[in-house]
Amino acid sequence: MPRIKKRTTTGRVVIIEKKKKVGYSRCASCGRILHGVPRGDVELYSKLSKSGKRPNRIYAGYYCSACSREILREKARKV
Repeated sequence: MPRIKKRTTTGRVVIIEKKKKVGYSRCASCGRILHGVPRGDVELYSKLSKSGKRPNRIYAGYYCSACSREILREKARKV
């Protein structure tokens, strides 16, 4: 974790550890960055509503839109 030295109002120098940002969510099949999924840690996710955590569609948050379309087409053709 990166450390920052910061001077307080009393004049003391305090070392503050900043949290690293969490990486982007990626598609399970092609590895592209998932759009509509926020980049944050567990604290951020707990404060968001269900619709704010991921898009409202099948396989959202796991596959990108192109890959999920392909999977749905394959499933429809099998039936």
